[in-house]
Amino acid sequence: MWLMQYLVTHFSDFQLACIGSFLLHESVFFLSGLPFIFLERQGFLSKYKIQVYSLLIIYLLQVSSMYAIIALCDGLNMIV
Repeated sequence: MWLMQYLVTHFSDFQLACIGSFLLHESVFFLSGLPFIFLERQGFLSKYKIQVYSLLIIYLLQVSSMYAIIALCDGLNMIV
């Protein structure tokens, strides 16, 4: 209750409305995604997945492209 009294006495109504609406918006935005994160982790949404690449494949593609760039630079006698 003391926090409410402090906020009301030290901030204008406009500031409280802006901060309050921002905090409400962000909490609703992030908390609304939690059920979907849970469902995805449990595998209930896997049949609706449209991505073909997993994170491991993307990582391996990045690493292999890095080695290809190093090999290209080495072939051209360049130092990276």
